[in-house]
Amino acid sequence: MLMPTKTKLNRSQAVRDYLKQNSGANPQAIVAALKAKGITISLSLANAVKYAKPKGATKKPAANAVGRPKGGVNRSQAIRDFMAQNPSAGPSAIRKGLQAKGIVVTDSLVGAIKYSKKRTSKPAGRPVGRPPGKRLGRPPAAAKNAQIRAEDLIEAKRFVDRVGGAGAARKALEILAQLS
Repeated sequence: MLMPTKTKLNRSQAVRDYLKQNSGANPQAIVAALKAKGITISLSLANAVKYAKPKGATKKPAANAVGRPKGGVNRSQAIRDFMAQNPSAGPSAIRKGLQAKGIVVTDSLVGAIKYSKKRTSKPAGRPVGRPPGKRLGRPPAAAKNAQIRAEDLIEAKRFVDRVGGAGAARKALEILAQLS
């Protein structure tokens, strides 16, 4: 003997069917009407089905969006072209000039294009002008019992000449001693 198969009730489909006949019904009315037919659904299911977006629906762009339509003008390039013709123009003058041509740009885009710096790649390796064996920065501090080398005396002579004589060098060293 064959047993009758029990069909599973699709509650979401029941809500959709009800909405086809009663499109203006609110979620509470949907719950009450289906309960009267013997179908129990939750308010959240009624809300989800009633207000679900159809498949394939895409978000519409905002009405005040400034984006470029398909095949439209490249706004950044239009700003660069305008700046080439008017190098002393400020951002608001550039915006107004392009607006007169029918190209809508924002002040922030104009500023970003006008004040952006060209990016250049740095050459790899050592900076030019520094000999390969010479280290950058200060020379290491001499130990208290270290001997004075000829290089140290030459460097001290350069310092004395730079500050304006031995007296000025002494004053500078006194100030340095007070700071440390």
